[in-house]
Amino acid sequence: DHTSLYDTGTGIAVDKSGNIFIAGTTFSADFPQVNSKASGPTVRCSVNCVYQAIFVSKLSADGSTLLYSTYIAAPTGQTPVPEVGSPLPGGMALNPTTGNVYITGGTDGENFPLSGTATTAGGMDAFVVELDTNGSLVASTLIGGSADDAGTSIALGADGGLYLAGVTQSSNFPTTAGAYRTAPVATGQNIFLAKLDRK
Repeated sequence: DHTSLYDTGTGIAVDKSGNIFIAGTTFSADFPQVNSKASGPTVRCSVNCVYQAIFVSKLSADGSTLLYSTYIAAPTGQTPVPEVGSPLPGGMALNPTTGNVYITGGTDGENFPLSGTATTAGGMDAFVVELDTNGSLVASTLIGGSADDAGTSIALGADGGLYLAGVTQSSNFPTTAGAYRTAPVATGQNIFLAKLDRK
């Protein structure tokens, strides 16, 4: 059992075999790990600490067996400090054919699983992570501008594309020619919608 109090689920999905996938946030250094592909924080602490990490867990259909449970982008800090740029999970989608899951949220890039060094465009960026049925990383990406951005929900379309919604405070959030709006409606926070190719 984990002993910290601040563990929260923010996304859930069920595959065709009834297996249950949960994504969320944990402040626990001892959050259950099974076949984990990432190490967690070295110590646990309460709310408002740098140890806030994203987790993804897969349970059997009857809920009795933890098939995998892994941290994503767990910070490495050792000293509790006011929370700055902690990773924020937003939503989860499931590919019913492959059983892979997609998670979105926001990250400051620390320990984020990208090829090479993960750097954000500025502040926090929206992220998309794909995990296979064993919890291994298939693909990941960051999307954002010079301010804070975060994905809040994600869905797999019938056309095979990933549809991502979220919030942005970036005046230079990346847009495409011919999009509905290519500039912010107002200063402050705006909503964005993006479509990603899974290939």
